[in-house]
Amino acid sequence: MKTITKLILSAVVGGIITIGSAFAQNNTVKENTEKAEKQLKEEQKALEKKQDRAEDLIKAEKNAVKKEGNLEKAEKKLEKKEKAAEKAEKMVTRKEKQKNRADKKVDRKANKIKKADKKEAEVKREKEEELEKNID
Repeated sequence: MKTITKLILSAVVGGIITIGSAFAQNNTVKENTEKAEKQLKEEQKALEKKQDRAEDLIKAEKNAVKKEGNLEKAEKKLEKKEKAAEKAEKMVTRKEKQKNRADKKVDRKANKIKKADKKEAEVKREKEEELEKNID
């Protein structure tokens, strides 16, 4: 009977050890699972932050591209305006030359008219003098 009791007792002790060991393993697995879940959550948060940053960078890049396009459009408009200003300047220069030529022409005609008036006045004076001489 002692043997049976020892056997039963050793079986009970073995069972308790096995159960205790199983509980310990279960707790360890639980702890490891919780740690892994926490780590996974942290990694997910970090990944989400990186994705947000990436999205922000993409938006910033799109805005930069858009602004670059707007800048190019503005430069083209400025170039067109500069060309228009150059054309206008050339036109003004041309018109000034035309005006100067016309002014010279008018001056020449005015001088011719003055000369003609002087000649006419001279001829008139001469005729008057002749008439006076003839009358005298």
